[in-house]
Amino acid sequence: QTQLMNVYGTSKSSILQGGCTDGTYLYLLFTDGAKSDAADRIYKVNPAAQSVELISQPLALDHGNDMTYNPRTGRLLVAHQAPNARVLSFLDPDTLTVTKSKKLPDKVYGIAYDTLENCYYLGLSGTNDFARYSGSLQRETVFTGEESGATRQGLEVYNDAIYFLYYNPNCIAKYSKSGALLGVFRLPVESGEPECLCFLNDVLYLCYGIYGTGSAIIYTLQ
Repeated sequence: QTQLMNVYGTSKSSILQGGCTDGTYLYLLFTDGAKSDAADRIYKVNPAAQSVELISQPLALDHGNDMTYNPRTGRLLVAHQAPNARVLSFLDPDTLTVTKSKKLPDKVYGIAYDTLENCYYLGLSGTNDFARYSGSLQRETVFTGEESGATRQGLEVYNDAIYFLYYNPNCIAKYSKSGALLGVFRLPVESGEPECLCFLNDVLYLCYGIYGTGSAIIYTLQ
């Protein structure tokens, strides 16, 4: 793991939660830590320039536990998690404003869009199970996940596999798209809480929240 840069939250939104990439930028969600009526802000980060390009106005995205990007619709999606775990919000990546919200049949903690198959994979709250949803967000299949003994964070789809991020211990579980566990890999950096992961130009980006500092550290892992 190589440390790329630090990103600093605001005084009212200083705790990193979800994140994703659109293939150029990283989008990181910082919250104030509240489960209800949270004051969230999304940061648009240019990893190539190691700079923050845009910070949203305060947003009502609850815990904002995970994010993904759909290039077909050109929208960011945020999984609210607690206390509105069935709610997804859609955002314009240029303005970082909410365009609409949708309520799902399942409570979810994480979301990842699969560009190859035009579908979504969603982590089901309170379990290690996950579901495949269509591109129009209709539930298709539920898979049974393996017990990890760790805190569930976010997930990402890359090529033919789904990657689930965990905290304490810090690790990644790799699943096939048919629901088979392919392996669990410990992360080299054990300090801090890994909150989100994404693949950009075949490089894995891992974003850690450093509590008590109001900041996040972005690492790359080949």
